[in-house]
Amino acid sequence: MKTFLKYTFPILTIIILVLAVWLSHQPGDISGRESAHLAQLLGVTDVFLRSASHYMFFFLITFCCGVSLVLWEKPLWWLLLMFPLCWLDEASKPMIIGRHFSWVDVGKNAAGAGAGMLLTIVVWVIQRKRS
Repeated sequence: MKTFLKYTFPILTIIILVLAVWLSHQPGDISGRESAHLAQLLGVTDVFLRSASHYMFFFLITFCCGVSLVLWEKPLWWLLLMFPLCWLDEASKPMIIGRHFSWVDVGKNAAGAGAGMLLTIVVWVIQRKRS
């Protein structure tokens, strides 16, 4: 089972990262229509969905990457590279029609990444106690 997870988590990390980059780099009008439609399906406001997506995508990317590092017995300090990625995601937005850079969104990305790091540390501690 551990071998299966060792390969599953890196693949899952890449899939979530590609999905997050693709969704966040859609032109503003397309992104607005898609998020409004999804928000309606989920029964939440568009503002809530767009805000929550920053936290959730960076949480999932960081956590899956962190579990990959734990399973492959690599140092967890590599997760610190998530913070420049939080900024880079927003820094690339002005190149997309109808999108803009937002420090607030960088903060949301970083908060999600930070939560992912904390949960990764919990997994790492549990894994070390088991072995």
